[in-house]
Amino acid sequence: METMLIDEKELTEKFVKRANEINKILSGCINREMVKQGLNPDNYVGGLCGVICSEGMSLEDNIKNLFAAFSNNYGESVFFQCDSIKKMHTLNLVIDYLKTKGLENDFLKFRDERKAVVTTSDIVNKICAIG
Repeated sequence: METMLIDEKELTEKFVKRANEINKILSGCINREMVKQGLNPDNYVGGLCGVICSEGMSLEDNIKNLFAAFSNNYGESVFFQCDSIKKMHTLNLVIDYLKTKGLENDFLKFRDERKAVVTTSDIVNKICAIG
């Protein structure tokens, strides 16, 4: 059996550098998607999290934090998927109800009118923020 010597300080520095890069990428992806969905990333609570890491912590503590973030993100992802499936079932039920009552076209008209109001409201808010 061969003995390998590792420099824990060097390995920790590399780990922290890479974890910070991943955190930056994750944060950017989340913020872009929030903006794309019309949400404000500054007010978002919960969801995916980055790794808390530091060169001042041991390699073992940094790795434990990585696993904690991974576990949290995995759990959050499963919860989100379950919630999305539940909402999709509800949405399908509402769509079926609208179709059976002959209200589908009325609903689409309402949706389009509401989109126009939201868009106008967004424009007014942006203008007020500038002034």
